[in-house]
This record gives sequence, structure tokens and C-alpha cells, in this order.
Amino acid sequence: MSERRLSEIARHLVQPSDIVGSDFNLVNRAAVKAGIRYDLWQQGFLYLLLAKREDGRYACGAGGAVLSSCRQIGKTFMIGTAMFILCAGRKGTLVIWTAHHTRTSDETFNDLCELARTPVLARYVDHIRRANGQQEIRFSNGSRIMFGARENGFGRGLHSADIEVFDEAQILTVKALDNLIPIVNTSPNPLVVLMGNPPKPGDQSEAFAEKRANALAGSDGMLYVELSADPDADPDDRDQWAKANPSYPRRTGEGDPAHAQPAGRGQLQTRGAGHLGRDRERACHRPGRVGRRDHRRAGYDRIARVRRGHAPRPRRAGHRIRDQEA
Repeated sequence: MSERRLSEIARHLVQPSDIVGSDFNLVNRAAVKAGIRYDLWQQGFLYLLLAKREDGRYACGAGGAVLSSCRQIGKTFMIGTAMFILCAGRKGTLVIWTAHHTRTSDETFNDLCELARTPVLARYVDHIRRANGQQEIRFSNGSRIMFGARENGFGRGLHSADIEVFDEAQILTVKALDNLIPIVNTSPNPLVVLMGNPPKPGDQSEAFAEKRANALAGSDGMLYVELSADPDADPDDRDQWAKANPSYPRRTGEGDPAHAQPAGRGQLQTRGAGHLGRDRERACHRPGRVGRRDHRRAGYDRIARVRRGHAPRPRRAGHRIRDQEA
């Protein structure tokens, strides 16, 4: 199956207007030198995420960027590596990375620490702080990525940041979002990213639902991407699996849904799209289910190959990531 563009697979794609360029081209060049390759749909998402208007500000800086999808498509790898490269190349950038659960935040921190050990990127890292509640990757140019869990109150008391990433955004109340968004108000070019899965009944998904409603109502100044299968899709239809999960079958194994989800076919139907909106959409959002750790391992084996020296180190100063390039 050939790679598909974001516009070919997204059930909903709402783009900000007046885009004149994007930082993605610069980030992608640095990523290639580090042995990181983004899938075609990921390239499209990152281009729009880092797109800029004529005044140099992010096109989705006002309304933020939202990615709603099933699990195991490579969201964390895509956004995490992009944030790492941005910090490596742009001095003084502060990224706040939050998840609802401590375990999720810890896994992302460990994944990006692994990235920090790759031959090409290690030179840009000053040190890594691993103390609980104070996890941080600090770069030699003064940039930082701070990690924490919202369930532990992470983010409260912080005075400023340039970029905020909300992982597990399907568990996020409007009140919690309103408490954390002001952190980026002092940044000259703020960016807010929300990514998550279709919420389950009982999830506090107010912020996710509000963002979706605003996007589908035609709100400008935001990026909204929703990946899902067709309404009432046959859970056994592999084409629908591929539509819902662009990593299938290249990165996500097929598996057997009957064994992966013994409760039956109903669990293969997402409650997310219908739960977020009022149109009672249903989509197959867990195609070819594999374990979260299995997928992370599949995504980050590319980083492991770089660490083992399968990708060449840059030999000239011109190969370094420059401030103006990322």
C-alpha cells in the first residue's frame, strides 16, 4: 500500500488561512540528517502545525492545533521529535509537555531521552534532569522541554512558555485548559498542541469536544485533524483499518481483533467521534491493535539504528542545526 497524504486520509481537516511558509522544511532537513523519516501524512501535519503567516507568527497560534486519532499511529514520535529539533535549533525555547497520567508522561520523557543519545543530536543536549516532578531536557542553547502529569498538578505556577503540548487531550476539562493556556501568553510566537484518542464514556473531554465543535463550525486560526474510518464501518474491513490508522500495515501489525479485544466487535467501534460531536458518528478507531509499547518500539527503532551508527554523523559545521533553520 502506497503512502497517502494527510488530505487523503483525514476525515476532517480544518486548516488555518493565510499560510505563506512553514518551519517544517527546516525541521525536516535536520530530521533527515539525524536519521528520522516522517511518513507522508506526518509531513503534511507538521507542515500545517509549523505553518506561518506573513507576520512570522504561527498560523494556528491563535486557536491551537488538534490531532484526534486512534492509538498507535505515531503521534508522540512525530510531535516529540519535531519539538526536540525545534529546541535544538532555536535558542531559549521552552516547551511544556503534559499528559493526564504520570505513566504516559514518563514514557514520553524516556523516549525523548533516548533520542537525546543519538550521535547527531546528543551534541545539542546540555543535561537531562530525571528527578520526579522535575523531568527536563535542557539544551546547550538554553532551550528546555519540561515534562509532567496534569493529575499531579504539573503546569501550575509556571510563568511562561513558548509551546505547550497536551497529550491525552481527550481527558482535559475546559477549566484545566484555561488554567494552563495563559502560560504561553507572554511568548512572542506561542503554539498549543492537543493530541488524543476518542474519549471513552466518563472521560472529561470538554476541551477536546469544544475544540472539535469550533473547528467544524469553521473557526479560523486553528488546525484540526481527525482520522477515523467511515461511519458504521465493518470492523473486519482492512481498508477501513488503513483509513483509520495510517500506520497500518507498515508500522502497526495486523493482529487479530477477535483476540486483541475479546469483548467483541462492538469494541472496535469508536465511541469517540460520536461522543465528541452530536452527529453520533461512529468509526473504527482501533484497527490492527497492538500494544502501546510494541508500537513505540517500532517507531523508535529508527532512533536506535542512528545510535548504533547506521546514519552518518555530520562532518561539517554546515551540517549543524542553525538557529535560523529550526
